[in-house]
Amino acid sequence: MQQIKEGSSAKKSQYSTCIFAWIICVALFTVFGCRQDEGTNFRQNAEVRLIITDSIRFEASGDYIRFIAHLNNKFLAVNSSKNKIYILNNNGKTEKLIAIQGPGPLQYSKMIKCGFISSDQIAVVDNNKILFYNLIDDSITTCKYEKEEMLALPSSIRLFPLPKEQFVIASSAFDLSPSEMSYFDNLHTFSILEEDCTNHNKGGYTPESIYRQDLFPALFEPTIYVPNSGTDIFQIFPLDKKIYRYGGEQFELLETIAIEPNEFGEVVNRQDDSMESMMYLLQKNSVFRNLVVNDSYILMYYIKGLSDDDVAASLASYNEKARVLRKKLFSLYDLKGNKIGADFEDDKVSVLLDFDEEQNLLFQANTDDNNNIIYKARIEVR
Repeated sequence: MQQIKEGSSAKKSQYSTCIFAWIICVALFTVFGCRQDEGTNFRQNAEVRLIITDSIRFEASGDYIRFIAHLNNKFLAVNSSKNKIYILNNNGKTEKLIAIQGPGPLQYSKMIKCGFISSDQIAVVDNNKILFYNLIDDSITTCKYEKEEMLALPSSIRLFPLPKEQFVIASSAFDLSPSEMSYFDNLHTFSILEEDCTNHNKGGYTPESIYRQDLFPALFEPTIYVPNSGTDIFQIFPLDKKIYRYGGEQFELLETIAIEPNEFGEVVNRQDDSMESMMYLLQKNSVFRNLVVNDSYILMYYIKGLSDDDVAASLASYNEKARVLRKKLFSLYDLKGNKIGADFEDDKVSVLLDFDEEQNLLFQANTDDNNNIIYKARIEVR
């Protein structure tokens, strides 16, 4: 009998231990699990807005300029119609005006790409060569590239500096057409260049890419972004709800980040090859314009597609109404693609430019009087 009592006591002790452990587990799950859910819900339901902290008004000899790049308190802007390049400082003053268009060996025939290589040097890509302009002594060096191997796409004019005296541009294949079935199989989407014009074509369209479906052959050109002092290349496409991150020694695909903007919607495929069908799809579909990235955030900028009724109204007015009807929206994510807050509008924004060294967002203002203004803003999440 004594043995039975001891066994019963042992079992009760085990049951008590199990119940206690179970209570602890429930308590921990309640505390930490709920906190995680509350944190996730907070991020998804948070309000996101841009808080203006400063602005810079730039003088550009009466020209309207588009800002392309920012590096070490310098800005690079262009007037594409006049093929002018402006180097401006943080006080809004023009430090250099570069206008060397022409047929000569030290001139650019047409400015296709440009950007900072360093704070003291810019590069300009034209139809068959690259010019390197020294901002200190105004000296120019050039090299020629094989345009059969690399087509510098006009959709994204900015080039980005990389370590090891390299830089990167959005590019394509010169001898392929999007009407060919093999187009997306053999295509690169960006090129790593060196100062002797050696190029290494990279990127491409993954097997899961939306562009391998029966899409009208438009809106397929990539946009790239490289954070300041960064090495990773972030790439997006106008109709693809994914961000592709490339890096490493060979700039291979490291990560595909799926995103879900609130109002982007599903992509509508083409019905036929008519011009009317093309115009319908160009206005019906939402389109990503560009992105900027810092140590905490990915900020996407897109234009929302129109409803069928608005498309019909726009087509009836020869597309003039589309400019008024299409909403410009911004969508915020962390670096893993987790959405932060609802998408938001900001009428002040014309062009997303960069994050500066203090992590302020830099964007060009949308003005009716052709003033050249850059705003600094912080991203507030609450």
